[in-house]
Amino acid sequence: MDQEMLIQRIVRYSRFQILEVLGSLIHEANNRLNFILGPVEDLEEALSEQGGSKGDEAQVLSDIRTTILELSGTFKSFGRIYHISESEPPDWNLSGDLLKNSVEIVRKRLKRNHVNVEMGKVEGESLFCEGNTVCYVLMGLISNAIESMDDAKDKWIKVSGEADGDRFAFTVTDNGSKPSEEVTSKLFDPFFTTKDPQRHLGIGLSYGRLFARSSGGDLIFDQDQEETTFRLLLPMGASEN
Repeated sequence: MDQEMLIQRIVRYSRFQILEVLGSLIHEANNRLNFILGPVEDLEEALSEQGGSKGDEAQVLSDIRTTILELSGTFKSFGRIYHISESEPPDWNLSGDLLKNSVEIVRKRLKRNHVNVEMGKVEGESLFCEGNTVCYVLMGLISNAIESMDDAKDKWIKVSGEADGDRFAFTVTDNGSKPSEEVTSKLFDPFFTTKDPQRHLGIGLSYGRLFARSSGGDLIFDQDQEETTFRLLLPMGASEN
């Protein structure tokens, strides 16, 4: 076995080890959310039976239930990544479709945060890859971009795709605050996050890079660009692994 194949197998094994931990965390988190949701809904029903109170108590319970459901939806999205990565066989996918589908997944969130998204040049290459997983990695990059623009006045994200040698490069650029050199050096470390650790696990970029590398590509932060730019590189030929 040559060194390159050995490295690819180690990367693939590490990827599934992280996903196994992620799957356990998701399962446990959803169980705890459902444990809380039941009593909240019981209290709402009790208030309704007592005359449909519209006071502060009803509003607080409604807010708690809404937050629980939003968190549960987020965990389910991560859960789909876990299950897709375990079972989805690679297939031929059009690069343009992958990028458009990724944008559509977060379309409502873009609108809610007043972020303009520009579809740049997208070359119509066919890629042999796990299509849904590619979409989730791109969705994660777009979601990160949205969150980095909290203080920006004119918020925009540009997504594009083009051939780069024997690989295809998906590019996500935004005008949010660019990470410092210290943060940049840790961007792809598992469980590293600059966000609220109570709400963010810090595994999106590390997972994306592991997936890309195990597929024969890479996920990089392009420090040479003036704006914050990430590139997801995937091989254009069928994988030999």
